[in-house]
Amino acid sequence: MTGTARFCAALTPSSPGPAVPGIDRTALRLAMLEDVCDMLAALPLVRPALVGCPADGPAGAERLVAPGTPVLDAPDGSTAEVADAAFDGLV
Repeated sequence: MTGTARFCAALTPSSPGPAVPGIDRTALRLAMLEDVCDMLAALPLVRPALVGCPADGPAGAERLVAPGTPVLDAPDGSTAEVADAAFDGLV
């Protein structure tokens, strides 16, 4: 009998997003990404992953996720293509 593997990934955007007056865009993006990664790590019955990397590369991504969480590079393309490529890398 085989089990079912469930994955849930946070996809990081390639741009820092819109400007918020008085707030550093990169710092806000990383803080929000860290919150999402924490939420995914707490979900039962799924394996979390981070797809894409923050501006400071994979070393920065490792600081955002729980130990053992896969961090995968995101190919250029649409969100659906990125998700498909990421999940192919997880299974």
